[in-house]
Amino acid sequence: IKQALAQSAVGVRHVDLETIGDVTCDDLCDAIREFKPDWIHYVGHCSGAGLVMKHRDMSPAEFAALLEPRPITGLVLNCCNGRPVMAAAVAPFVDVLIAGSPEQPDEWAPRFAQLLWQNIFNGHSIEDSFQDAGPRSDPFPKFADGSVVQLQFEHVLTIKNE
Repeated sequence: IKQALAQSAVGVRHVDLETIGDVTCDDLCDAIREFKPDWIHYVGHCSGAGLVMKHRDMSPAEFAALLEPRPITGLVLNCCNGRPVMAAAVAPFVDVLIAGSPEQPDEWAPRFAQLLWQNIFNGHSIEDSFQDAGPRSDPFPKFADGSVVQLQFEHVLTIKNE
């Protein structure tokens, strides 16, 4: 995502980008409380029990409880099984949810992240950015009211647990 921001034009005036890696559940809780992100982009793995973190998995209910006090604009779960395992629990606390399917290959994640964020940082809509990011098994998830919005955000938290 840092590379995408560096390669973008002037679509975004200022974005605070915080990246944490090798994350425990406590690390993630602390980072969300401290950084107060508008968007969270998770890159890693999702088991049947939840997001794979260092030491143990974070369940869908546990992750949703982190978001409930301060819902976020968007969540990208750039991992296989993100949609079937996590989506129902976290959807009430995000305006935009982009989550991986069971078929999502691991090698697709870095390219998807770079193209998605480069387009977003260049001022494209979320939907156009998603469509341009490459092949996937599902179409862009429509918003509840069917609208497409331009992004206005300042804080992105990325979690890399690969």
